[in-house]
Amino acid sequence: LVNLALLTGNIGKRGSGVNPLRGQNNVQGAAHMGCDPGILTGSIAVEEGRPLFENVWKTNIPEGRGLNQLQMMDAAAEGKLKALWVIGYDVLLSNANAAETERAFEKMDFV
Repeated sequence: LVNLALLTGNIGKRGSGVNPLRGQNNVQGAAHMGCDPGILTGSIAVEEGRPLFENVWKTNIPEGRGLNQLQMMDAAAEGKLKALWVIGYDVLLSNANAAETERAFEKMDFV
């Protein structure tokens, strides 16, 4: 994308460029650090990076995919998720249905 933007002269002009506009603070950085359940650090897909990361980390990466945020809220509402550690993110403010999110929080033992 960067090369295409450079070739077409779309760098440094108002309304152009390749910076993604995301909904929350540092969501792009969080994704690059491996906070997405299907992505490892460096934005590498789990299946693609599994051999390298298992070798470096000296442990196996779980075969099953982790839950994304909305799936975690569903699991909490169903009583399947008992704790959630949240840092620097307002889940109640950010989720589309704050009332449902609050009900999910109330079912957990620790938030």
